[in-house]
Amino acid sequence: MEIINKQGGPVYVPQNDSNRMVSDVFSANLHNQFLFIPCLAMDKIHKDFQAQCISVVDPQRPELFYRKYNSDPGRFYIEADVDYNPRNPKTFEDDASFYMISHGFFFGYYAFHSVDMPYRYTRLTPDGRIAVDEFECTEAFRNEASWTGYNFSTQCTFTQTFSISS
Repeated sequence: MEIINKQGGPVYVPQNDSNRMVSDVFSANLHNQFLFIPCLAMDKIHKDFQAQCISVVDPQRPELFYRKYNSDPGRFYIEADVDYNPRNPKTFEDDASFYMISHGFFFGYYAFHSVDMPYRYTRLTPDGRIAVDEFECTEAFRNEASWTGYNFSTQCTFTQTFSISS
């Protein structure tokens, strides 16, 4: 499935562009397709919410996870990190796990909620990065935190490929 932000326009994931999602993995060849798998923090998730809990990986390099990372003081952004040598191993599973909420803020759109940070959602920022920010009761925030999909394809339970654009 390809995911589009309610604001419209493409979001790509280049390797060395500080204005977008970034990776410090030198050999990463990032693009805009992603694979959703059962979340890494599943053992911490209540059974009623396990079906909604996902982690996101690069379908070409399944060891490359997209996780929140505190790259700016007090601000979390989505960045790529490898599972075999993550920057912060103690929080890696939680950082790479999100609830995928159907009809989160708008019918037909998904919201991605941080597993370990209450009231924090992924949202497209004005500078084109994807941040994990605390909910704001504004129309702008709800639009920036809403994602929909097309070209949906499942190969088995919980396995779906996505391309993200906003």
